[in-house]
Amino acid sequence: MKKRETILSTLVQIFLTYNLIAQKLPTVQQNSLHAPNSIKIDGKATEWGNVFQAYNHATDLYYTLSNDDNNLYLIVRSADPEIIRRIFNGSIAFSVNKNQKKDDMGTISITYPIFEKNNRMSVNFKAKPEIIPGDEKSIMKADSFANVMNQRLENKSKTIGIKGINGLDTVISVYNEHNIKVAQLFDNKLNYTYELAVPLTTLGLSAASAKFFYHIMINEVIEHGVTITKDESGKLTGVLFKGGAQLGQPATDFWAEYTLAK
Repeated sequence: MKKRETILSTLVQIFLTYNLIAQKLPTVQQNSLHAPNSIKIDGKATEWGNVFQAYNHATDLYYTLSNDDNNLYLIVRSADPEIIRRIFNGSIAFSVNKNQKKDDMGTISITYPIFEKNNRMSVNFKAKPEIIPGDEKSIMKADSFANVMNQRLENKSKTIGIKGINGLDTVISVYNEHNIKVAQLFDNKLNYTYELAVPLTTLGLSAASAKFFYHIMINEVIEHGVTITKDESGKLTGVLFKGGAQLGQPATDFWAEYTLAK
């Protein structure tokens, strides 16, 4: 009983810590940030000490935007299973508008991760192994579970959606020659991290056009292949899913400004 109370106390502290961090962070990033020299697009936030610049309440995402002389970088994290499911269903669309007009037709957008409708990513978060502090076996089980999920992510998501970049198709491989890099990874607590790096020249950005709007959105999904039945009183009696069915979801998004760090 005492051991169980200790575990529950630890989980409560982790939950409270996440909420306190979210409360302290701004809704959108407030400052320019030069990317560390050690930055690597690998789905890990270790270069940042797992600390993010903002927590956006509209999307329920932690994120940091940064740059160096060559690239713009975005890192996003979610610890919420429902938000992670929304990302897998609708993908994250990251858009850059160098003319600082939200309705500009020249907006560039990059969408990832993308899953084929018959090969979507799903995770049973209830099956996540419990990590018991000091128990090496429980940590190994959690690591193993995360490794399986990460292998599935790698196998299922092989493409990046592109809009508005001259000379590029609307869909390119994650192993592309355009230096557009993406990565996604679960840690052993099933926190999900997504990373993106795009050459500044690809975005049409330079010191002369250092300030721009950016848009981060978890895309809308139109429901299809789902039949919901109710009785005469309106009470739900059943849900039928046909092949390739998908539940719908509204888009969640936000706009902000960023100035390239020098």
